[in-house]
Amino acid sequence: MRININIDERFNNLSIEELFDYFHLGKEKRKKVTIYLNDKCSNKNQILHLNDNLFIEYFDEIDFISENKPIDILYEDDNLLIVNKPAGLMVHPDDKSKGDCLVNRVAYHYEKTNQNISVRYLHRIDIDTSGIVLFAKDIMTASYLDYMISLHKVRRTYIAIVNYIFDKKEGTIDLPIGRNRHNAKAFLVSNTGQKAITHYKVLKEINNRYSELLINLETGRTHQIRVHMAHIGHPLLGDSLYHGSMKLIKRQALHSYETEFISPITNKQILIQAKLPYDMEKLLK
Repeated sequence: MRININIDERFNNLSIEELFDYFHLGKEKRKKVTIYLNDKCSNKNQILHLNDNLFIEYFDEIDFISENKPIDILYEDDNLLIVNKPAGLMVHPDDKSKGDCLVNRVAYHYEKTNQNISVRYLHRIDIDTSGIVLFAKDIMTASYLDYMISLHKVRRTYIAIVNYIFDKKEGTIDLPIGRNRHNAKAFLVSNTGQKAITHYKVLKEINNRYSELLINLETGRTHQIRVHMAHIGHPLLGDSLYHGSMKLIKRQALHSYETEFISPITNKQILIQAKLPYDMEKLLK
């Protein structure tokens, strides 16, 4: 694998080591790369200048079983792949020897397009949640965006359909979430849990019984949206784990709708949306 970085104002007069620091590249990964600056073999102490061409080389290969099944690609370039995951499909298996997951479909896409690279998913969404999943194609992009996600600087917006009408059409839920000791699969609001902040806005009211919400997460706890909505008395439609109504949809009505972030290699803003799937669109109509 070869990463091409054109040196812009961000890296002017920095050393290559300092550029690695910017990307939050781990020490072990730094040991495994070969560095070329302006087509000459270089070392990490070399100073960079505006419009220099930096190449980072390292060994890489596809690391999941590939499966010839469709994927909905929303965006792709040399460093990123953004996919619209259907409901009912896991992002990744328990181990890499298993298949029938999103990563296996991505592995096949890489294989058929002659991209011999690892399948690096940057985050997960629940099996029955549809929508955007980000993949990094190289170690620099992966390291940087992993760090940005940990700081909640990769914006991810969801659309949910929940029970009942809201008195307050916009608000914030700031309640900690922890494991439910009575149900190993579930989480709940708990004073001993981890900080969790959810912002919501009502987009539409349906038949005076249901609400369509636009949701932004300030934190990223497991089942955060589902737990917070159930706790305030508005469980997601189709969410049997948190007592949502199953009459109109058979999976939680939750869709990862939009993401926005800066791509670290190109320094360009990425803004991607994934349209609502048929089952949720049908509910709104």
